[in-house]
Amino acid sequence: MEEVAHSIVAHSHNASDLVLLNSQLRQKLTHIGTVHNAGQSAAAMLQRLDQVQHSLGVLYMLEVQLRAGLNANAEAAFIDYVSQYLQVALKDQIVLAPDLFVNLCRKYKERVIQSGCPRKGILPLLSAIRTLQPSVDCATPIHTDVLQLCLLSKCYNAATPLLDEDILTVEPAKTCMTPTDLFLYCYYGRKQYARALDLLLQALTAPSMTGNAIVVAAYKKYVLTSLIHSGAVCPLPKFTPSKVRQSVESEYQYTELATAYATHSAEKLLKCIEQHANFYEADTNTGIVSEGLTKRNIQRLVQTYLTPPIPTPHPSCTLPFQDTNTGMDNNTGLVKLVSESLTKRNIQRLTQTYLTLSLGDIASQVGLSSANDAELQMLRDGMVNFLEDPEQYTSGATASLIDRHIKESERLAKKLQDMDDAVSCDRTYLKQVSVKERARYDVSENFAGASQMFQP
Repeated sequence: MEEVAHSIVAHSHNASDLVLLNSQLRQKLTHIGTVHNAGQSAAAMLQRLDQVQHSLGVLYMLEVQLRAGLNANAEAAFIDYVSQYLQVALKDQIVLAPDLFVNLCRKYKERVIQSGCPRKGILPLLSAIRTLQPSVDCATPIHTDVLQLCLLSKCYNAATPLLDEDILTVEPAKTCMTPTDLFLYCYYGRKQYARALDLLLQALTAPSMTGNAIVVAAYKKYVLTSLIHSGAVCPLPKFTPSKVRQSVESEYQYTELATAYATHSAEKLLKCIEQHANFYEADTNTGIVSEGLTKRNIQRLVQTYLTPPIPTPHPSCTLPFQDTNTGMDNNTGLVKLVSESLTKRNIQRLTQTYLTLSLGDIASQVGLSSANDAELQMLRDGMVNFLEDPEQYTSGATASLIDRHIKESERLAKKLQDMDDAVSCDRTYLKQVSVKERARYDVSENFAGASQMFQP
């Protein structure tokens, strides 16, 4: 171990030495892990290494500790050490061993959850994302870990800056991103209804050769969110993988819910909910169910998350988004919100049909108990607004806002063009172009066919 420590100190100064050090440490990693008391030796070495200057060496020593195993007394010290390390580690050293860095972040997340303080891991992992990201629009496996901690600790606002960033690229070679990480990011990363639908649709339409439980769960949330936000479920796009379509076809309980909602009948919707109540129950956050009974609280929930905190699954459980005791979906709260949203939709339909209609008539037609309830419902949902907008859109702030949006559009257009150029030149893509498409532009065959037409 002394030899390893000397090598870390001697080769942590320039890029070429760091590449050599990474190669040496990776070769010795398996051997070091088999040394007697390797975990204790690694812990002692960490006290001698600087977390900033020797970031790569510290990462390998932490990996040795994890492989050797930590006793109960060392868990708290490990969490404190890694919390500090993730916030100061140098990017140019970490990118040499992204797999070890991602593994460290995941083990760290598991330990802060087990310690009963998931909030403690949010800030260090947010820093870890910036360390690992090749660019701010690139997804990493740590995104999912941060979102899960935010949900468990109910620190929803901590994830807002992360969710406000558009994810445009995925670079598995640099971030060790897997399809499961991407699916879970789309599943966890939902803040407002419109954004939620966009992310859920990304999960449903992502290329997939087989069905998986995450996509099925995302489809259920997609149906419920669509009904709450827009009052109807949009059909899945044509480019949705066939395996995904086959996987979601069996979820008839949600299809029937959407069908009942489309009838605009509160009675039929309630009957459908009662019929499939056992599939919608086991909601771990009863607050969403109770708070969802008024529109004002629904609007407050929209500003945070649609999904209640997700319990930590047992390692043998393959469905991290289901209740570990019943295996059922945690969708009771959203189903209640669907039922409440039907009242709002029915009132909107009445205002589009009639020029004048008394509050009593509105209450009787949408199933409310009194005219006062109808009035409160309309005021809470913002259906009636008596305020005038004082903004004349002639100020410098308006010009600045327009300029910012124009620059953002230009940046997005350039990004799309670069992505299109990259795909057009990709060898794998070109190989998969069908023979029929290539034959359309095959000059030799077309010329030969034309020559035969003019032969005597």
